[in-house]
Amino acid sequence: MAEATTTDSRRQAWRGTLTRRSALRAFAAGGVWLAGGAVLSGCQRETSGGSSSEVTLKIGGATGAEPYPVMPSAAIQKKDANAKGYAEALTSWLDDNPGVKLTHIKADVQNTDALVASIGGGTAPDLFIGNVLGSWGTGPIRDAFVQGLAADVTDLASKYGFAKKLNPVVKPAWDFWAVDGKRFGLPYEYSGAGQGLYYRRDFLEAAGIEDIPFDHTWTWSRVREIAKATTAGDRKGIALVNWNFWAPLSANGHGLLTQLPAPDQKWHWKADYATYRDTWVKAVELFRGMLYTDQSVRTDITFTDQQASDAFGRAQVGMWMGNPAALTHSPNDPSMSKFVSLNKKPYEEVVSWIPVPYGDQGYFDGTARYSAAMISFRPDADDAVLDKAVSLHAYMMGPGLTTQMKVINDQTKDLRNVYGGYVGGSMIPTNTMIPIFAESLTDLPGSAEEAWGKSIVDAYSAGTKLAPTPPRELFFPAEQNPGPSGTASDDAINRFAFERSGVDVAADFAKLERTLNKTYGSFSSSIEADTFSAAAKKYYGELDKLFREEATEFHTEVYGPWYSDKVLPALN
Repeated sequence: MAEATTTDSRRQAWRGTLTRRSALRAFAAGGVWLAGGAVLSGCQRETSGGSSSEVTLKIGGATGAEPYPVMPSAAIQKKDANAKGYAEALTSWLDDNPGVKLTHIKADVQNTDALVASIGGGTAPDLFIGNVLGSWGTGPIRDAFVQGLAADVTDLASKYGFAKKLNPVVKPAWDFWAVDGKRFGLPYEYSGAGQGLYYRRDFLEAAGIEDIPFDHTWTWSRVREIAKATTAGDRKGIALVNWNFWAPLSANGHGLLTQLPAPDQKWHWKADYATYRDTWVKAVELFRGMLYTDQSVRTDITFTDQQASDAFGRAQVGMWMGNPAALTHSPNDPSMSKFVSLNKKPYEEVVSWIPVPYGDQGYFDGTARYSAAMISFRPDADDAVLDKAVSLHAYMMGPGLTTQMKVINDQTKDLRNVYGGYVGGSMIPTNTMIPIFAESLTDLPGSAEEAWGKSIVDAYSAGTKLAPTPPRELFFPAEQNPGPSGTASDDAINRFAFERSGVDVAADFAKLERTLNKTYGSFSSSIEADTFSAAAKKYYGELDKLFREEATEFHTEVYGPWYSDKVLPALN
């Protein structure tokens, strides 16, 4: 089922164009259906036509080049400290790799269909954000890897010491992206904090509300109370876009508890909205109450994340939902500068962020700990190209990042531009608040706390302290057959949110369950039933252990009975 989440801190704006339904069109035995009907039955590795020291790395991008741009011009370097720092880092790497050059090719690397088509057509860039292959959905990304849409760089990851160099916080994501012991992507940007809510401290204070503690009292019922209390005149308490309305359901384990394993069926999953129907009805009635009773929400069906963020910056709302990246925007960012001028205080004194709420029985979703943006590599690239592409990425995660940030700090004299800030907006390669390599924790100039203060750093990293909840995909073989889309679920949530009258939530959930199970009957899994059952037993057993230790009330009241009464009988 589609529970809209984002896993990357700087790709939020892509949600409008990258959807699960626009990902890999369909899988067929031995190949992938691409845009236009072509089939990629297996990429053949190119053979190098010259010396391995004479290598051209093709960098994609519809306008600019990414993830690592070609050398910026002297004019750009002169006016952009970010570009100057990047140029010094790239120059150092090129000096150590004579005969290598970077060239920009026009390729839309942010669009799933376009990227997959370029791989099938042999016109893909040599390195790209691998998450785009599956529209940032963990399952589709792993499926794309199995289908040969990215190069196996297992040996090169070892050669350049990725595992040894990792920041320990990033370890869950590193473990997750290994598929059948092989690596098709290397970490690029990590934000284990996941999604959360920005809020205005001054609005809370004016409403007589103390700062929000991140503990089990932080639930969606509390969000509703705060949104209602901070709604005043034309100002609403919170801005929500359509995918945000999944959050009150997700907070109570919707994605987990509405699907049962069904190894005896062709598609090995079964929808179940009946067991905890009252929980889902309560969650929907909560956000409908915010919308139509409290009138504390600014939204409509076309509302975008950017519009929600802008409304927050213009003081039209007191809260909005997103990842924590905006906490550490550069002081030179125009929207942040405008915000500061409006409030006569530094941004970090007015704004804070807190991870999404706990469930009513203490459920938490720590799967964000496994989420990271990755760099993947062209599957038909020759060995010399792959080696240099991985070398460039490894360098830019370590010494290159240090070089770039030291230049930025020297040029701007402001550590806020080093830790998560955007000076020019296009050439900072990673999230410096939670860097990929451990060496960056000591080699970067200053510290995040010096840049932003302890309260901002604590808020930013709060989600990384949750116990990691293993994603389902970690246990099951990658699915090689196309699976059902999330259309029916998305339609249901939009109806709940945007139709004021004539909505019978319980009846609609019953209808959704029937629709999903009917749809599942037309799909067939590539995973053998015995293999599926063994994986499911391990997965649900791990969750049982986790919740027993970390979420006692949720385990006692919800998961434990469901596990023993529903899951185990289905698997036996």
